[in-house]
Amino acid sequence: MTQPRPHDEALRADLVAAATVRLADRGPDALSLREVSAACGTSTTAIYALFGGKVQLIDAVIDEGWERLTTALTSIDFDPHPQRRLRDLGVAYRCWSRDNRELYAAMFTRDSGTDGAPLPAVSAGIRKATVPFHQASYAAILGTELTPDSPSSIDDAEQQELICNVVTAMWVSLHGWMSFTGLRLVDPSDVSFEEFIPQLVDAAVKSGQELYNPESGQQRYPWTAADARSPYTPD
Repeated sequence: MTQPRPHDEALRADLVAAATVRLADRGPDALSLREVSAACGTSTTAIYALFGGKVQLIDAVIDEGWERLTTALTSIDFDPHPQRRLRDLGVAYRCWSRDNRELYAAMFTRDSGTDGAPLPAVSAGIRKATVPFHQASYAAILGTELTPDSPSSIDDAEQQELICNVVTAMWVSLHGWMSFTGLRLVDPSDVSFEEFIPQLVDAAVKSGQELYNPESGQQRYPWTAADARSPYTPD
């Protein structure tokens, strides 16, 4: 008689990997705990013992993805020039998401039966992963050199919203690039990522600089923070 697999870290990792594939292919609604456990040579009891249930298993997949992406972004060589740093982060984001397609797709899953808001694990992951983008964007807008200790957020709410808008513009564009290339809606022979990423950084930073006047410390145009509030403002 085959002995059941022990409920250890190895089984936990296998269950997360099996759930990742199914989440990426079919979404949370179609995620079957029985299928996931069977693929790992165990029963659903293991999932309840190691995670607590389906929602917690999905959270574990999402947490795993964002932890890995954050590590990839923070492990690249540091460049004190903020625009170059933003370009390097964009390249690292693209390379990681390309090399981890199933996990990347699963990271943006939505819980079924909600109002369309991201799962808390998604929001928490984005807040953590975008810290280096916020640091570089802030330095780029102010025209200062970037350091590993540069702030990722500031006390002024309106200026913080401006930084968030720059980061959001970059993040949405990078995510869109990966989605479009995955669906073959962008032909790399027409527009290469090496051409796209510097143009994206320059456009995002320029828009932030045009709205902010470093000499007076004031933004050039009226700004209503509530009109452009980002849910991914760093804590």
